[in-house]
Amino acid sequence: MMSPELKAVSREFDLAPNGPVKSALAKKAYMIADKEHNLGKSVWFRYKYIEQEDFYGDPLQLVLVYPELLKLHDEYVKTVSDSYTFYVYWSYKWLLQNAKGFYQISQKQFDAFAEDYKRRLTESGYSLRTLYLISAGFYSYIDQERAETYYKNFLRCGRDRLSDCAACERSNEMNYLIMTGRFDEAVRLGQEIFDNKLTCVEQPYEASGVLLDAYVNMMLSGDDSVMEKCAWHIDNIAKGLKKGVVLSRVSHIILYYALTGETTKALSYFKKYSLAVHKQHSPGVQFELDIACAKLFKTINKKSYRFKLTPEHPVYKESGVYNCEELSSFYLNDAMFIAGKYDARNGTDIHMKRISLVMEG
Repeated sequence: MMSPELKAVSREFDLAPNGPVKSALAKKAYMIADKEHNLGKSVWFRYKYIEQEDFYGDPLQLVLVYPELLKLHDEYVKTVSDSYTFYVYWSYKWLLQNAKGFYQISQKQFDAFAEDYKRRLTESGYSLRTLYLISAGFYSYIDQERAETYYKNFLRCGRDRLSDCAACERSNEMNYLIMTGRFDEAVRLGQEIFDNKLTCVEQPYEASGVLLDAYVNMMLSGDDSVMEKCAWHIDNIAKGLKKGVVLSRVSHIILYYALTGETTKALSYFKKYSLAVHKQHSPGVQFELDIACAKLFKTINKKSYRFKLTPEHPVYKESGVYNCEELSSFYLNDAMFIAGKYDARNGTDIHMKRISLVMEG
C-alpha cells in the first residue's frame, strides 16, 4: 500500500517525460518510501531513479545509489518476495558497464562486483553472456588475453531475458573487436544495424559512434582515406542527440571537425553539448571531451573567440571572450589528470599515449 503522498508523487512520475524532472520525482518517491518504511517502493523507485540517471542524466548517481538498491533488494527478497529481482539484476549490468569509465572503481572492485553478479545469475538460472561481454570490454586495454577469454565465453553462452537487446549487444561487440584490432570484423558485424535490421532506442546511433571513433583514430594515424565515411556516421549521431541519446559521442564529432579544420562546426557542437557532458560526471566521457577540446582550441587560428556559455559552464567568462590558448591548456590539463588516474588503475600508459596522439596528430 502507498500513502496518499507517495501515490501523488508516483502519478507525477508516471506522467513526467524522461530526464531531470522524472529523475527528481523518482528520488523524491524513494525518499518518501524510506520514511514510510515501504520497502518495496524503496526498491522500485531507486531502480527507476538510476534508470533515469544512466540513460538521461548523471551516471555517477547510478554508481553511488546502486549499492543501496542491492542491499534493499536483498532484504526484500528475504522478507517478502523476489518480484523486483529481474529489474535489480538488469540494472546491475549498468553498474558494471559504467565501471570502465570510472577510474575510482579499481580492478579489484570490478572483479568483486562481477563475481557477485555471476553468483546471483547462476543461482537464478540466468545466462552469463552479457557479464562476459562487459568483462571483456573492461579488460580490453588492460589484459587482452584475459579479455579474449571472456569474449570466447560470451560467444559460447546463449541469450536470455537478461541479455541486452540484440542491437546494443552487437554494438558493444563491435566496440570490443575494434579495441582488440579486428576492425573489419566489427564493420561486418555492424552491417545489420546500419541496414536497420537490428534497431532500438540507442541504435544505430551508438554503433555510428563506435565507428566514428575508430575512423578518427585512423585519421590521427595518418589515414585520411576514411574521412568520406565519417559524414554519414556524424549525421546518424546527430539524429541520436536530438532523441536524447549518445551524448558521450559528441567528443568524436568535435575532434573530427578539429582535425579537418572545420572549427566553426566543432565550436557549434562544443557550445551546444559540452555543458551536458560536464554534468554527466563520467571521467571516461570527460576525458574524450577534454582531448577533443584541447585539440580544437589549439587548432583555431585566432588568439581569442567570442561566444556565449551559461554561468554553469566550467570555463564560463562573463565577458564572453575566450582565449583559445587558455582553453586548450584547461582541457589538456584536465585530460592529463584523468589519464594519470586511468593509467594508474589499469597499469598501462594508453591514456597518456592517446593524449600525445591527438595533440600531435
